[in-house]
Amino acid sequence: MKGCLVAFDTVGGRPAAARIVDGRLEDLLIDAPDDCIVPGTIYRARVGRPLKGQGGAIVETPDGPLFLRQAKGLGQG
Repeated sequence: MKGCLVAFDTVGGRPAAARIVDGRLEDLLIDAPDDCIVPGTIYRARVGRPLKGQGGAIVETPDGPLFLRQAKGLGQG
């Protein structure tokens, strides 16, 4: 098969897309579950306590506490 094909379907009830170029799978994207935090998500949070030696801090979000990397210079509160 020559050319490019984009196929849409569902996998486990979640939307999925596949890109096939010259008969070979080149890219496969499956939507993340609703209860999962995906990379790039923006949260409103309050800085809790800094973790010395870890280079980060614990932040409080509506979904619970999270670890924030490279939190140098952020004040508590």
